[in-house]
Amino acid sequence: MADLPSCLSDRDWSDLIFRVETAYDGVGRGHRMEGAFRYSGRPRKTMKVAVEKEPLFTELRLIQGAIEKKSAIPTLSYFLMEAEENRLRLTASDMELSYQSIIPAQVAARGRIALPAKVLVDVVRTLPEGLITIELVELPRVLLEAGRSSFELLGLSPDDYPIPQVPALGDTAYVLPTWVLRRAIDYTDFVIPKHTLREAFLGMLLEKRGEVLSAAAMDIYRLAYYESRWEGSSAVPDFSLLIHRKALAELKSALAADAFETVRFGVSGHLITFELGHRRISIRMIDDTFPEYRSFIPESAPYRIQTPRLPLLEAFRRVVLLAKGTPVASAPSVRIEPKDGSLELRFQHPAVGTARDVVEATIHGSPFPVYVNGEFLVEFLSAVQDEEVELWFKSTREPAAVRPVGANTMETYCYVYMPIAEAETAGVTEEVRVPEEEEDDVAMED
Repeated sequence: MADLPSCLSDRDWSDLIFRVETAYDGVGRGHRMEGAFRYSGRPRKTMKVAVEKEPLFTELRLIQGAIEKKSAIPTLSYFLMEAEENRLRLTASDMELSYQSIIPAQVAARGRIALPAKVLVDVVRTLPEGLITIELVELPRVLLEAGRSSFELLGLSPDDYPIPQVPALGDTAYVLPTWVLRRAIDYTDFVIPKHTLREAFLGMLLEKRGEVLSAAAMDIYRLAYYESRWEGSSAVPDFSLLIHRKALAELKSALAADAFETVRFGVSGHLITFELGHRRISIRMIDDTFPEYRSFIPESAPYRIQTPRLPLLEAFRRVVLLAKGTPVASAPSVRIEPKDGSLELRFQHPAVGTARDVVEATIHGSPFPVYVNGEFLVEFLSAVQDEEVELWFKSTREPAAVRPVGANTMETYCYVYMPIAEAETAGVTEEVRVPEEEEDDVAMED
């Protein structure tokens, strides 16, 4: 028979589990049980940890993206900090997306506390370089010290913090080269709208079909598609995952913060979890069916324009400047017309003026003037990295495309968008003539 030391109070024995060889007749709030004794007295909240400012600030700034600026649940505007053996675990969540990060730390006393996210980031940003000591003095008072600076913040009990859903990844997790995932996101996520009535359009479809990995995102006006050769084991089963735009944004930030060779990810129930070194991001998958988009990707076009990407991007940026502050700012109608081995871009607004720019180009097929949304082209040309691109046109009423020049056995992409059949710029309508009879309008929606 063993006795609890009488000099220790309920607070000192909070949440401790004692394994004993024989049954124990508990005292105070103890319970009789065979082989184990759990004492559930009043909780004592303690924590003391020291961590370097640079990794702490880097991780806080990254995981802050998981926190909603305006949340109906006040605790979701807090970080959960957990001091474990030789490390500090940081968690942020909005109930849809959870973000966890682990950094090395000197732990004097293990414990947990929830601290206000925005205040904590601002405080850590201003502290001097070096070690920062975080100590839970007495709930809710938390002391932060670095050099001669000190702050006392008011936290929340960790028991009030929602349990984050960040499943651990097992041996069956998928593995992708970091550059492939980064390229897939960069080449597609700019198409994803911030608000839409169709939930499937709020994410990127990541698929494996045989030896091909593909990513696609679309709305009712355009489609961005990326394809790469699957470099993993051929025994890995095919998958189709619809990943929310918020998770893509956090993945881009995490990928840019450190150099990782590979990214591991897996599915657990309705959650998809990504593991990037010491960081894990988990989010609910979109419960909707992505449209069948492959039929919109053209295999050829009678009219093609080959041109250097950067000069074309700079020309588009210049001509759409006149649309700033006007009703057509988000959809400036730019006229594209080939002229003697070059390509002329022209935007006109009756209240502002006319912008014109010319870039070198090689024309294939029978050319005709086309009107396009200049912002659509600026977004795509800013995302890709090729030196040259090809603009494909069938007519003014069928989907147009931008494709890479030449063949690449490792990867390819295609950007599909609807041209503007008639130039409607600030009330001025100009008919566009094409050399052949055009087909009916094609809607880029399932």
